[in-house]
Amino acid sequence: LELNELDIHHIKNVMRMNIGDKIIVVDNKIAYNCKLEEDYCHATIESIYKQNTENIYIRAYIPVLQEEKMSFIIEKGTEMGVSEFAPINFERSKFKISKDKENKKIERWSRIAKEASEQSRRLVIPKVNNIISIKEIETVKGVNILCSLDKNNVKEIKNVLNERTLCDKITIVFGPEGGITKS
Repeated sequence: LELNELDIHHIKNVMRMNIGDKIIVVDNKIAYNCKLEEDYCHATIESIYKQNTENIYIRAYIPVLQEEKMSFIIEKGTEMGVSEFAPINFERSKFKISKDKENKKIERWSRIAKEASEQSRRLVIPKVNNIISIKEIETVKGVNILCSLDKNNVKEIKNVLNERTLCDKITIVFGPEGGITKS
């Protein structure tokens, strides 16, 4: 298997691995036990470590937050099985990102998702979408869960997702610090 530049840098300079060391390489949703070759650019497959068993797709719409909070949510969400993150500019969001800085933030959040996937030995790296507005999620299909402080028309998550709930996609919307407006 051929390794990419970022992984080679991490293996050589951060982990300080040597030729012949064992590594786990994920390719096409299959993890392999491999041995690092002399050029550090390739790894020889020795056996299959694990195959993808994720069968539920979880999309999390999250408010744009300060950097530490966004990093934490993406890291922990990845570790818990979120498949896709969609940052939202809510009306009451306290933190806004300008269009000229958006691409750099998406790249950073994508790297965090990749690293969290590697750390938790997850075979699928969650996708981090561009920042959207709340209106873009009204037509999304699947089990939809809205996490809000609103006390009206509330069901507990354990009552929404129970043994009888059969679904392959779950959409969760988290509101911002300022809350979600009725509109």
